[in-house]
Amino acid sequence: MLSSRDLDPILAFSDEASDALLVVDFGWRIIAVNEHALRFGQWKREAVLGRSYWDVVPVEPGSSLERLLRDACAGHTRVELEAESRLRPGRILRGVAIPVEDGTAILFRDVTVERQEARAREAALQESEARFRHMADSAPAFIWMTDERGSLSFANLHFGYVFGQSTRDMLVNGWERLVESRDLETFKGGFSRALTAREPFRTEVRVRDKNGEVRWIRCDSVPRLDDRGAFLGYTGCGVDITDEKAFEKALLESERRLKAAQEHAGVGIAETDADGAYLQVNEAFCRITEYARDELIGRVCWGLTHENFRTHEEQEYARLVRGELNTYTVEKLFYRKAGDTGWAWLTSTAIRDEAGKFVSAVRTLIDITDDKLADDRKQVLINELNHRVKNTLATVQSIVAQTLRTAADPGQAKTDIESRLTSLSRVHDILTRESWEAADLSDIAAQALSPYRDLEGGRVQSGGPEVRLPPRMALAIAMALQELVTNAVKYGALSCGTGRVTIAWTVDHSCTPPRLQLRWVERGGPRVVPPTRRGFGTRLIERSLAAELGGGASIDFAHTGVRCILGVPLTP
Repeated sequence: MLSSRDLDPILAFSDEASDALLVVDFGWRIIAVNEHALRFGQWKREAVLGRSYWDVVPVEPGSSLERLLRDACAGHTRVELEAESRLRPGRILRGVAIPVEDGTAILFRDVTVERQEARAREAALQESEARFRHMADSAPAFIWMTDERGSLSFANLHFGYVFGQSTRDMLVNGWERLVESRDLETFKGGFSRALTAREPFRTEVRVRDKNGEVRWIRCDSVPRLDDRGAFLGYTGCGVDITDEKAFEKALLESERRLKAAQEHAGVGIAETDADGAYLQVNEAFCRITEYARDELIGRVCWGLTHENFRTHEEQEYARLVRGELNTYTVEKLFYRKAGDTGWAWLTSTAIRDEAGKFVSAVRTLIDITDDKLADDRKQVLINELNHRVKNTLATVQSIVAQTLRTAADPGQAKTDIESRLTSLSRVHDILTRESWEAADLSDIAAQALSPYRDLEGGRVQSGGPEVRLPPRMALAIAMALQELVTNAVKYGALSCGTGRVTIAWTVDHSCTPPRLQLRWVERGGPRVVPPTRRGFGTRLIERSLAAELGGGASIDFAHTGVRCILGVPLTP
C-alpha cells in the first residue's frame, strides 16, 4: 500500500497523464491535490488542503457514489466509478479510488467529450448498420455475412421472401439445408477451400424455394478484413439466375436443333468469312464436294468453282461483303475432290451486325448434277421416242401389209393383225416400264405365254438365266415368240388338251460378244404337217433375227411338234 511519502511521483505522473488527483486521509481531509484537479474545480491549493472532501466536492448524501467512496476508504479496496459531476453539472467523470497508507487517492478524468464522441460513433455506427440493413433487406438479392469460421452471421430478408426462412432460422441453420443434394458436396468443398485460403469464392448452385421449385443461384463471396488486415469472415451476394439458365438451356437446345438440322439437311450448308474462307460446313456439303470437313475449313470457297464461273462468283461475293447485295444465286460447275465436275445451285446470303457490317455469309449448295443429266437424258429420250415412233409405225405397216397379203379372208386378217399388234403393245409396255433402256427376257417370255399360264398340268413353261435385252432385240424376239404362240394355238401343241410348250434359253460367254440361244419346243400335240409355203410368221422370224439382229433362226416342223432355235449376239 502506498504511503503519503510516495504521493509526489504520483502527483507528477497524474499531471502528465491529464488525470485529476485528490488524496484524503481516513477522516476525509484533503491532504494532496494536483494541478488538473485545481483547474477542474477552479480551486486554489491552500483553499482545499486540510478541508473535508465532502465540503470541497459536492456529493449527494446517501448516493451510490458516496457509498462507494466511503466503502473504498473504510475497506482499503480499489473501486472504479463513473458519474456526472455536481461541481460541474453536465460533465461526466470517470475515476478510481485507490487505497494508500494514510487514506485514499481519488483519480478522475473528464470524459464528457470522450463519451460524446463515443456516443456519436456508436450512433453513426448504428445508423450505418441501419442503412446497410435497410439497403440489404431492400435488395432483390441474397446478401449475407459470415464470421471468421465461415458460420452465417447475417442474412437479409430476401431469404425469407424466397425460402420462407426467417433471419434467425438462417443464422441457426445456415445455407446447407437450402442447397440441392446433388450440388451440396461441391458447394461445401469449394467454400471450405476458399475459407482455408482466405480467397474469394464463386459458385452456381441449385436450391429449392418455399414452393419446392428448383432455382439457380450465383453466389459471390469476398473476404472481409479489419484495419490491420485480419480476416473477419466473408461478405456475400447471391443472384437468382434461374431465368438466365433457362434462356441458356433454350438457346443451347435451339443451337443443337439448328446444328442437327444443318448437319442432316439434304443440302450443303457452309459459313464463310469476308475473305471467302470456310468457317464451318455441314455433312451434306462434304458429301457433295467429297472433301473432309478439315480439308475445307480455311479454304477459299471459289477455289472449288470451275474456271468458267470463278470470276463472276468472286465479283458477286465482293459485292455481298461491301453491302451492295444481301444475297445472290448462281448456277455453276464445281470441282469435286477427285477432279470430276458437277453442277450446283448456290445461294450466298450475308449476315450483318446491328451496324450493318458484314460478319459472315451462309452458303447453301444444292447438287443438281442428276437433274442436269436427267434433262440431257430427257432430250435423248425425246429424240429416241421420235425415232421409235417412226420405227413402230413402219413395223405396224409391215405387219398389216404382210398379214393382208397372206390371209385367207378378211376376218382372219383382222384377227391376225389385232393379235400381232397386241403383242407389240405388250412389249412396248415392258420397255416403257424400263425407260426403254432394256427388258428382261423372262418378262418377254412370260408376256407371250401369259394367256396360257393357267393351263392344267403346267403345259406352258419357260426359264433360263437373267438376260437383259436392248429395245430393238426385245421387240424382235417378242414378235418371234408371238408368231410361235399363235401357230401353236392354231395348229400345234396348244390347239388340243394334251400338248405342251417349253421355252428355254442359255448364254454362251465363250465368244465375243456373248451369244444368246433360245429354244422353242412343242410336244404332245397333233401330228405336224410341214407347210407347203413359207408364211408370215416364218418370214418375220427369219428376217428380223437375221437382217436386224445379225443372228439366225431355224424352224423344224417335225411331226412330233414344231421346234425353233433362235441364236443372236448380245450386243449393247
